[in-house]
Amino acid sequence: MTRQAFEAQTRLVQRLTGRTCSQVAIGDNDELVIDFGELEQTGPGEFDGEAWLIVECPWRLETDTDVLCGWENEEDEIPEKTSVLIGHQAGEATVRRPGFDLTLRFANGYRLRVFPDCVSYYADDTASLSIPWYVGGKVITEAEKG
Repeated sequence: MTRQAFEAQTRLVQRLTGRTCSQVAIGDNDELVIDFGELEQTGPGEFDGEAWLIVECPWRLETDTDVLCGWENEEDEIPEKTSVLIGHQAGEATVRRPGFDLTLRFANGYRLRVFPDCVSYYADDTASLSIPWYVGGKVITEAEKG
């Protein structure tokens, strides 16, 4: 992923602000998937939100006083512990450089902290497929076109 792609994601993640978390899951490759907005069926037993955040690097969910869980928790524990986000709006999204660490706050006082941990994420190499966190979904791409 190039720095230009990181900058684009930094801009796009702001579009999650005000959107309500509708689902949290662990994907097929152990990535954290947080869906926002109305869910749409994409396959048998599979649903995607209107917008989503996918995290493929270290993360943790916390409050001012507690850490609820993180990327090293058991896969079957994570959906239960992260379910506290469901029904709550995403608030401020802050991205810190140079590492493009992401903090996404939620209206219920929880925050998701994401910290890319691999130098290869920052290579200005368009052939690199390393993407530590990214947003997408129908409402994100439609807004980008408009």
